[in-house]
Amino acid sequence: MTEEPDTGETPEERDEEYDAMISYSHADSKTVANALYDELTAYGLNVWYDGVELNIGDNIRSSIDRALTESEHAIILISPTYFEGMSEWELDG
Repeated sequence: MTEEPDTGETPEERDEEYDAMISYSHADSKTVANALYDELTAYGLNVWYDGVELNIGDNIRSSIDRALTESEHAIILISPTYFEGMSEWELDG
């Protein structure tokens, strides 16, 4: 993601749907990711979180690509198993 100056615009005005997305490993960070999502949304932020945004039958890769494109920030929870599976692919995005 490219760094853009903070203009004070809302995500909608920037053509971005989310303030942030959370990337984490389900194997050892789901509890932390859940708590982080709850805290961020309690502050009124629009957060892409797979537990909320993904539904059965969704194409996971295209959903994550969209989240990366439409989020102003990415929050990455690095853990011992983060670099296994989809998490590493998300980081590459």
